[in-house]
Amino acid sequence: DGGSGDGIELTAVLLLRVTLPPLYPLGETMINTVPTFGIEYFCCTERQMEFTPDKPLESLTYLDETKLKESMAEEAREISPDPCVYMVITACLMERLFDFVKMSVQGRHILDKYLCQKRSEDEP
Repeated sequence: DGGSGDGIELTAVLLLRVTLPPLYPLGETMINTVPTFGIEYFCCTERQMEFTPDKPLESLTYLDETKLKESMAEEAREISPDPCVYMVITACLMERLFDFVKMSVQGRHILDKYLCQKRSEDEP
């Protein structure tokens, strides 16, 4: 979960594919050989938003996949030759995922519309 600094609580779903090198982590040539990380799916919404079943779930943000994968590979290289998948996920995804997320223009529009609607419903 991440906050955008303006009181908005974002939540994200990320499906990560990890491809391990042969014989990982026990191979003799494993120094600096790290798993490959691939982003299969990413979606980020405001925590309280509700979606109807007939509407597709739209991400309010976009993910800089290249920078995230580079960061995960660098983190893995620092841990190598020890097993690194858990530590990479903890360091890069759980702690720093929202450093790689930027609000899209369309996402900002959808979020603003949702927040206005929510405020009008909350007023007596």
